[in-house]
Amino acid sequence: MDIRIQVIGLGYIGLPTAICLAEKNNNVYGCDIDLEKLKNIKTFNVDKNEPNLQEKLKSVYESSLHISSKIIDSDVYIICVPTPFLDDKTPDISFIINVVNEISPRLKKGDLVVLESTAPIGTTDRIRDIIKKNRADLNLSTNYDHINSDISIAYCPERVLPGNIFQELCQNDRVIGGVTRKCSQAASKIYKLFVKGNISFTDSNTAEFVKLAENTYRDINIAIANEFSMMADEGGLDIQEIISITNKHPRVDILKPGVGVGGHCLAVDPYFLAHSFPKQSGLTLESRRVNLKKENFSYRKIIDFIRTNKISTLCLFGISYKPDSNDLRESPSYRILIQLLKSGVKVNVCEPNVSSLSVESKMCNLISIEDAIDKSDGFIFLVPHKEFHSIKRESLRNPFLDFCNLFEQS
Repeated sequence: MDIRIQVIGLGYIGLPTAICLAEKNNNVYGCDIDLEKLKNIKTFNVDKNEPNLQEKLKSVYESSLHISSKIIDSDVYIICVPTPFLDDKTPDISFIINVVNEISPRLKKGDLVVLESTAPIGTTDRIRDIIKKNRADLNLSTNYDHINSDISIAYCPERVLPGNIFQELCQNDRVIGGVTRKCSQAASKIYKLFVKGNISFTDSNTAEFVKLAENTYRDINIAIANEFSMMADEGGLDIQEIISITNKHPRVDILKPGVGVGGHCLAVDPYFLAHSFPKQSGLTLESRRVNLKKENFSYRKIIDFIRTNKISTLCLFGISYKPDSNDLRESPSYRILIQLLKSGVKVNVCEPNVSSLSVESKMCNLISIEDAIDKSDGFIFLVPHKEFHSIKRESLRNPFLDFCNLFEQS
């Protein structure tokens, strides 16, 4: 296939997607307005925790993948821009709208517009409506079963786990939700270039719901584990033993509790779903409250630990939102660090996946595992990074709290 494909937004999904497409198509163009990000991409200074990212980027850069801060005329536009939420937890889709307004004058009959960004239900329809308003000369259908749209518009969310993105981009099943059935089919021709998993076709609203439901389901399952852990703590019981025995039931699979829920999906997507269905989202929002409550519970446990053991220098092991990642987005462990610093606690941070901390405090130092053990008089294990599995319980001469079940795993 030799068409011009533009990927707009070169974050943790956009860049790997552009690379996958560039391995199969000669004219792929990546665009991002973040000049520092573009500089890093062009010098191959990309996430070293993502296997094969640097190598794959080098293999396609400037041969089939071209990087720029400008959108160019293309045949396919894939939108991968951020969709954060505002302070009141409502979704911010302004980045999507800005992109749609920019590409509207460039669109021609036969073009394809795909949204990959997580978005509230109805966003893909809104893209159609914006284009329809901007381009009265284009015929755009509002009925899924109609076939007479001049351009195709679809929603195709990712289902990937950071740290294994290329494997999951290519092997996982995908859902494509078109504004019309023909739009779904048009988008599938692009994704079948690199997706080996099955592709389900549906309408755009259903696909948007599917994406939000997947991550909300996971957030709810983590919430019950976190709630059980707080109950067990109140009763002086061992939550790990409780879960281990309970999971011997053939139809029970309780997840392991942590200090909360973080990341760019699980901690965000439930709010998008609740925004679309505010009267029907009681359990969804309660699960969010439980997982945030666990974060505050963990912070208070640490404060009590400091006071009880008269800790002067505390060490946090892991502040990313998940194991073996450098991603701090919505990380409860990182937020706990900030709370501790605001409380005046001197904190050493052992986080092997980051090279620096954007924390302006003389009370905080980023140190190695060896220095962490030698130069701290209390230890808090928050994230079970692979580097921590070599730490032996008996090597810890000072008191510790293990929130991530590290020593049960090692």
